[in-house]
Amino acid sequence: MDVGEVMNRTRAENAVDTIESHFAKAIANLQFVERALASELDATYPKHINPYNIVNRIKQLEAELPVLSKECQQLFAAKQDLIDTAKKNLVQNRALVRRMQARAGLSVPSDSEDAVYTSFKEILKEWNRSVQSRDPSATNGHIMAKHDLNATVFQSKARAVDS
Repeated sequence: MDVGEVMNRTRAENAVDTIESHFAKAIANLQFVERALASELDATYPKHINPYNIVNRIKQLEAELPVLSKECQQLFAAKQDLIDTAKKNLVQNRALVRRMQARAGLSVPSDSEDAVYTSFKEILKEWNRSVQSRDPSATNGHIMAKHDLNATVFQSKARAVDS
């Protein structure tokens, strides 16, 4: 390596060091401004309406939302599996009981006369309607329409206030 190359390399290293120190100063200045702004907003606004805290909370919620959404989908799938299994077992058990009643010479009520079975079918219909109303394909990819979401949030807040 000749002297010219060494000098060029030294100048380049000095330039990089200078740029790094400018970035370090800029980061320190931005952190100072952030702390000063947070302190000023804390002094100006109550904690629950402080814009800085609200923005930070929104960022946290945005980060948590995908995880919560995935967990909700898993819970919903598990609930649906449980309902499907329970439905299958109840229908099979009912059929066995009806066969045993017939073999024992007891009267076997028709489906329309069996109040418990009718109630069971109504509950399943209601569940299926509920599932269809939350079907993302039925709401353009959204699990709940905005109006429904707003109503749900309002109702949950009203219940929280009443509690």
